[in-house]
Amino acid sequence: MKKSVLVLALLTLTALGFAAEPDAKNETRNNPLPSINCQFTFTAGAQNTFLRYCVTDGGNILGIESPQGHFMIPDDREGYGVCDQSTGVAYFDYGSFGASANWGPVSVVSHSAKVVKMARTTSDGIWTLTQTFTLVAGNSPMVKDTMTLKNNTAAARGAFLLRYADTDIDSDTSNNLDATIEAASAWNSVTTPNENATARGLMLQNVGVARVTHQSLAQNSPSGPDACHPFTNFPAGPLVQFDGSLALIYQAFVGGGAAATATVGYRAF
Repeated sequence: MKKSVLVLALLTLTALGFAAEPDAKNETRNNPLPSINCQFTFTAGAQNTFLRYCVTDGGNILGIESPQGHFMIPDDREGYGVCDQSTGVAYFDYGSFGASANWGPVSVVSHSAKVVKMARTTSDGIWTLTQTFTLVAGNSPMVKDTMTLKNNTAAARGAFLLRYADTDIDSDTSNNLDATIEAASAWNSVTTPNENATARGLMLQNVGVARVTHQSLAQNSPSGPDACHPFTNFPAGPLVQFDGSLALIYQAFVGGGAAATATVGYRAF
């Protein structure tokens, strides 16, 4: 897979408005960065259809367990990044792997038994990232996160928007990793040399039809990617028994007052 797979096409998107649900509860968190405190826990199913995870007060996803007893992201190393390509300024929050200091507090717009919606504006006021985390239950349960990045200025701006996770499948730090355009995966094979690891995996995938250019990455590093230089840790081929991580990158040209939306999902296999 080559870096050129990501076509740098720029798409202008229309403005989107945000309306809170009727029972919306607006709360502002002022915790120090990075924010890795479990705030909302979601659970569904049993055995092979089981899914449990936590959304933190910073908008990160912790402790994905699926199926029951199998932990895909046992640590607090998951999160999101934004790069303003017009200025070269990066904004990120990768949980315990660190967060940039240029974010404002997180506002919880609404929450229910299956959904929590959060919004966060950069400290310079240029961007607002709204995330809606949804528990998708069923035979193939999924953590779904709809991310909407709004340009609060009058000028059009290019941006990278990305999701990242340091995967340790069944608490094994060395996994097999690879990626397609639509999804990046980490897994333990039935032939893995670690006898304590089970043959399970996790996929970080684009969900639905993306209106923005996107590319998934299997990184040869457990660290979160540089939001403005996301291909730094992108190897030329698959990784075998490696301590790596997953990322999904979107690129858009966002008009003044407009927004770009992308939906990602975590699904065990």
